Amino acid sequence: MDWIIVFVFGLIWGSFANVCIWRIPQGISIISPRSHCPACKTPINFYDNIPIISYIIIKGKCRNCGQKISLTYPLVELSTGIIAVLSYLRGGFSPLSIYYFFISFLLLLLFFMDLKFRILPDTITLGGALFAFFYSLIFKIDPPPLERLGASAAGTFLFLFLLIIYYLLKGIYGLGYGDVKLLAFLGIIFGIPDLLYVIVGGSALAILTYIPFVLIKKRRWLIPFGTFLSIFSIIFLLAK
Repeated sequence: MDWIIVFVFGLIWGSFANVCIWRIPQGISIISPRSHCPACKTPINFYDNIPIISYIIIKGKCRNCGQKISLTYPLVELSTGIIAVLSYLRGGFSPLSIYYFFISFLLLLLFFMDLKFRILPDTITLGGALFAFFYSLIFKIDPPPLERLGASAAGTFLFLFLLIIYYLLKGIYGLGYGDVKLLAFLGIIFGIPDLLYVIVGGSALAILTYIPFVLIKKRRWLIPFGTFLSIFSIIFLLAK
């Protein structure tokens, strides 16, 4: 029964995550207007806004105009529900599980935002870093504060250095400043040496995805690096 309650809690947050993923990168308020169909702009009724269930009932189409609704919506909701359960398994009903859930929730937002819009908003990366630092400081969650700050500084300078060097050599940006700020966030989350594992793991995941894409599509792909760092960070955080 506990798992069911936690899973439903996660689904509700997943519905909110969809709002954030779509609106924050476009500079739209997450409060108003109310949720509506992206195609016909018709407001969504409350009974069509039940996580996952409504998507199945309306067969993935807008009830008003029949426009297909992206599978991303129920996928985000399901992912958030799973994250909630895994966070609960790590810490039960405690400040620790809240920490794991909220950090993973923010990383999930970054995963989809970078994948869809190629943007990693400061409100999520820097805001998340502040939350992670002060929450862990208050509830004394490892790693220690100085290690978090040190890892954040090291990760920031590493990616900033790589960004500048690549630009000087190629004349283009191989990384974005959003990636640099993401490393500041991840450094606060993981400390040292876990940050190194995340960078290597996220990079490996990006490469393993890039190679099949190029072979199948026969074209190059601008890798949304933040997407791969974020998803690997969620896995590493909840599984270690």
